[in-house]
Amino acid sequence: MAGRALAFSDPEIVRMAKEHFVPVACDDWYQRRRKDAEGDFWRKVSDGAEHGPGAADGGGTRQGIYMLTADGTLLARKNAGQNPEVMREVLREALTKWKRLPDDRRQPGAVQVPADAGPLDGGYTRRPPTNGLIVNVYTRLLDNNAFGELCDAVCKVGDGDEAARDHLWLTEAEWRSLVPKDARAGQTFDSPRRSPAGSRASTWWITPAASRRCGRRPTCGRSG
Repeated sequence: MAGRALAFSDPEIVRMAKEHFVPVACDDWYQRRRKDAEGDFWRKVSDGAEHGPGAADGGGTRQGIYMLTADGTLLARKNAGQNPEVMREVLREALTKWKRLPDDRRQPGAVQVPADAGPLDGGYTRRPPTNGLIVNVYTRLLDNNAFGELCDAVCKVGDGDEAARDHLWLTEAEWRSLVPKDARAGQTFDSPRRSPAGSRASTWWITPAASRRCGRRPTCGRSG
């Protein structure tokens, strides 16, 4: 996430994305596994980037930044979000290829998406629980210094020591177990750490989210 943030905080990339593209974010882990029209579309696009079943990587991760047309024609692709200079050139390459396409393929409405594309793969179509909450989670690695005090951890694997974002879904019963019954708007309070919801948050979102980015288990993960 920190790597991609470098490219998408670049003013020129932001300008091109707003003026010439329709930005879409999707989860590669889901998209390459789902067995429905959306998954078929994604595999068709990523196969064109040599990330299909016959690719050298065995068709595993297909993550990256893709530029494509509405009909699935791949214009350019690069997994270099950490390098704004490279991504600026990739976007320009995609625009050049787009402008070379016939006019009838570049007109609004040239591609019609059916209202019903068939059944969705239920295993990869997640829907928030009724009356639930989606919590924004921000994590960063922490460690202990020579004095036993908490400090920022040092990570030798990429940008694993940078802050990261995630989301935690809570059912209605879970979030109610964390909030006082007489809670008021704007009020702050300490949530019970030993509750099932608190344990799930710390066990699966805070510490693992931090440790998997660095390839090791930190002293703890900090969330906000």
